Amino acid sequence: MRRLLFLPLLFACYTISTAQTLQENFKRNVSTLASDRFEGREASTPADTLSAKYIAAEFAKIKGVQLLGDNGLQQVVYKDKKSIQSASMKVGRKALTLNESFIPAVASTSGDFSGETIFLGFGAADDYTNQSLEGKYILVTEGVKKGTKSMSINDKALLAIKANAAGLIVIEDAKKVSKKDVTRPTLTPASDKSLFIAKVNSKVGAQLKKGASFTASVQTHMAEKHTHNVVARLNALKENNPDGKTVVIGAHYDHMGYEMIDGEKVICRGADDNASGIATIIEFARRYAQLVPAMQRDIIFIAFGAEEKGLKGSAYYASNPLDSLSNCVGMVNFDMTGRMRAKGITIRGLGSAHQAIPMFSLLPNKDALDIVWEMRGAGPTDYSSFYKKGVPAFSFSTRLHSDYHTPRDTEEEVNYEGMEMMFNYVTNLINRLVIETVQLTVKPDRQ
Repeated sequence: MRRLLFLPLLFACYTISTAQTLQENFKRNVSTLASDRFEGREASTPADTLSAKYIAAEFAKIKGVQLLGDNGLQQVVYKDKKSIQSASMKVGRKALTLNESFIPAVASTSGDFSGETIFLGFGAADDYTNQSLEGKYILVTEGVKKGTKSMSINDKALLAIKANAAGLIVIEDAKKVSKKDVTRPTLTPASDKSLFIAKVNSKVGAQLKKGASFTASVQTHMAEKHTHNVVARLNALKENNPDGKTVVIGAHYDHMGYEMIDGEKVICRGADDNASGIATIIEFARRYAQLVPAMQRDIIFIAFGAEEKGLKGSAYYASNPLDSLSNCVGMVNFDMTGRMRAKGITIRGLGSAHQAIPMFSLLPNKDALDIVWEMRGAGPTDYSSFYKKGVPAFSFSTRLHSDYHTPRDTEEEVNYEGMEMMFNYVTNLINRLVIETVQLTVKPDRQ
């Protein structure tokens, strides 16, 4: 009873002490991370490492917050750009000239391939009707039937994968093949099925149509790169959380680095994307460090690396957590929280937990925010990495804008009052998870 009577006073004291400094702290961290010194924070660059160390130092300043890993850093190893190391192809006994008679797609599987082809016209979905194509090499022409939706090689390859084909060869209507449409490094959506994919010129295409056999060899390479996640922990009192349950609060810190404009390197500063999210989670660490007596669950704060490379940092952490995800009751993510307009915010991930809709329906909204709920479970930012591991997860944003991924995403455009309104709203959710110990059960993604 004595502890319960103490909590309102604790919250009141915290509110008074931080009301005037929250926006100042937001501005300090956003302006720093978006400055020249951090060069746009592209993953796997010296500026990326500098950014991670800066964020770790900010967490270390907060009394009670513990740095995990190596002084707060978890090294992340990830595969980046895929490229063709070597490629050869013969039709009959004649060797083809690379980049003239044929060109492999970067999405092609490495290996040796041989056989005859089955011609399927343009390779549209209806061309596959009543065809037994498992293990076969499909030959198609580029383009589509007149009046139908355009199809890329990627689109055609996905249909070939669905048919369990061994490969796809696309005939380009030209004497010399072009690199157009073969540079995509992976199929979308990603597939773990192998497929030989190449383009050939019109002359080679005519030979294959007549039944000529082919042999080919392709070797691809995926560059291995390194970045960091920044990981810190705030523990509840042991007697309040004897089972060590946790809530993860995260945001990615990387951005796009430089962009070439009229021959000049210009920094993409990423003030909103996502210095704003990092500034937000640092302030949550500061807030809850003063509320430890009220906490019933520990909080793990993570600044993810290489989100812009395909959620690499969060995926790595979810597979290599510094605390077992079996202890994690929920994850809250922030991605672009600095450009609030007309009080609008979007919440992703309501489809990740059975209790999400009633819980969010009852959250106080004193600033009358215009809230859009996304009901799907997974989405295109770091919370998805946790949801895929069975953790209910939500992500907050003040929505896209025309400066997204451009040098115009600068600190001067950040709405710090809006950041504070977002922060205050989400505090209600984190209180439910960390102090009131709301129970969430994961809901399978049906998309």
